[in-house]
Amino acid sequence: GEPLEWSESLEYLSYVRDHGVTQFINLYRTVRDISGDKLRWGDEIEYAVYKVDHQNKTVRVSNRGAEILGVLQENDNRAQEEGIA
Repeated sequence: GEPLEWSESLEYLSYVRDHGVTQFINLYRTVRDISGDKLRWGDEIEYAVYKVDHQNKTVRVSNRGAEILGVLQENDNRAQEEGIA
């Protein structure tokens, strides 16, 4: 198929949201018990950082992603220097 223009895709947003959530839940159930799996060259990962407000039962995207990524990269570099990565 061909990608749709934004205006053409609007009628499908509800379907995509509903099925995207279902797909995420099914995938999560498949991989939730995997731990210590190493990423391989070419593997793709997606991430997002959220702030969860349990009292108000809301979730918002956090704007700390760049800061957290920097810390993770520093930790990875240190581990490589120490020969433990």
